[in-house]
Amino acid sequence: GRRPRAEGAGPMATAAVEIVMEAAGAIQGDGEPVAGGAAARRRVLTGGGRGRPADARQVLIRADQRVPHGQVLTVMDQAGRNGFTEVGIATTGTDDGS
Repeated sequence: GRRPRAEGAGPMATAAVEIVMEAAGAIQGDGEPVAGGAAARRRVLTGGGRGRPADARQVLIRADQRVPHGQVLTVMDQAGRNGFTEVGIATTGTDDGS
């Protein structure tokens, strides 16, 4: 099934942390490539990023619609376990069935 598509960025447009999950499996955190799986994502979520306050509590996950749902949920869970209380999700990609 398809995940709901976010119509507008709303207040999460200024999220302290942004994680981008691409269809091919590449992940970026705060605009930098993340390699190494769960441990690397944890570093993005726990370390103070560029200009990010140490008490940041907002994360935005931008996932290509072809990323398996379970992978998105894993990142959401990790964010929650690392103290993020506001987790937003936006899907990217096309709806043309390709």
